[in-house]
Amino acid sequence: MWPIIHQDILDQCDQLDGVADGILESPNLCNYKPDGLLCTATQSTGCLMSTQLETLKSINSPVLDAAGSLVYPKMQLGSEFTGAVDTYFSRGVSPVSDWYRYAIFNDSN
Repeated sequence: MWPIIHQDILDQCDQLDGVADGILESPNLCNYKPDGLLCTATQSTGCLMSTQLETLKSINSPVLDAAGSLVYPKMQLGSEFTGAVDTYFSRGVSPVSDWYRYAIFNDSN
């Protein structure tokens, strides 16, 4: 499901920076509308059921409290086809050895 969603996001938003290169330079500028992914009577593959579409809309929206203050940010567009999905769906955040090896310690050995 995520590859289909990711491609739809790229189709709608990749050219916002003037270059179709598979990179969302400024994901917050994207006004993503996933409604075109809804399955129809003649299409049941490569699409989303209505409950899946509503879930996608929910995770692409921030969580606000009753006063309208931010409680939790929306999932960053473009991250749905990466390890960021694990953060949102069940696996949680965990340290990655490569992050410490290359970014923190600058040691490729």
